[in-house]
Amino acid sequence: MKKSVFFLAHYDDEFGIYEEIRLHIIQKIPLHIVYLTSSNINGISEESRERESLSALKKLGVEKENVSFIGKEMSVPDLALKDHLIASYINSKNLIENLGNVGKIFTLAYEGGHPDHDSINFLCSRLISKHASKIEGWQFPLYCGPGLIGSFFYLFKPLKNNGPITKKRIEAKNIRLFLKLIFCYKSQFKTFIGLYPFYLLHMVFKKYQVTQKINPSRIYNRPHKGRLLYERRKMDEFEQLKLKMSEFDLWLNELPSKQHID
Repeated sequence: MKKSVFFLAHYDDEFGIYEEIRLHIIQKIPLHIVYLTSSNINGISEESRERESLSALKKLGVEKENVSFIGKEMSVPDLALKDHLIASYINSKNLIENLGNVGKIFTLAYEGGHPDHDSINFLCSRLISKHASKIEGWQFPLYCGPGLIGSFFYLFKPLKNNGPITKKRIEAKNIRLFLKLIFCYKSQFKTFIGLYPFYLLHMVFKKYQVTQKINPSRIYNRPHKGRLLYERRKMDEFEQLKLKMSEFDLWLNELPSKQHID
C-alpha cells in the first residue's frame, strides 16, 4: 500500500489536519509525520512542545517511530525555513527515498499566514515535481488574512488560487476528540486561547476538513492581493521569501537529473 508523508513546519501544526491523520490510522494507510523546523526562534527544539505534539498524535494512533524531526536535527529556527530550503530538501528527499513507496504528501497551504508555512508548501511542490514516479501533493489551510487588517485572520479559509476544494465531513464523536486534543498544547496556551473560539465555531457549524491539491507547476507569486498576515505581523516580507525560492530553484535546476528522487 502507498504511504503518505505529512510535512509540517512546527509542533502543533497537526491540529489543522487531525481528520486526515485519523482516517489514515483507521484505514490502515501507512503514514509518516515530519517537522521541518525546531519550532523555536533560536533553533533549539523545545522538548515540551515536542512531547505535546507526540501526545496529540498518540491519541490519534500515531506511534513515535512514525515521526521525524528534521528541523530539530538541523536546528532550523522558527521563521527561518526559507533560509534552509536546500538542506531541508535534501533531508526530505532522503527520507522519502528511505520510506519508499510514497504516494501522497500532505502539507500546509500556500496562504500568506506564516512564512514557514509558505516555505514548506513550496518545498513540497519541488519534492513532487522532481520525483520520478507520481506523488500527489495535498495542502490544508490553517490561517490567513486576505482583506483584513492588523493581526486579524481567518481559520481554515481555503484560497481560490490554491485550486478546487475537497471537503471531508467530521463526525460528532471525532469533533469532540479534536476539541479535547487542543488542550495537549499547554505550552502554547496564549496561541490557542486566540485560536480556540474560531476552531470551536468551525467544528460546531462547518464540521469538515478542507484540502486542496498542490499544483507543482504553479508560479509562487503572492498568495493573495494586499499585505499578507505575516507581513502585517512583522514576521517577514514576501520579497525575502521570493528571493530564497528563486535561489533554491536556480540550485535545483542545476542538479544532474540522476540526483532527483528516484
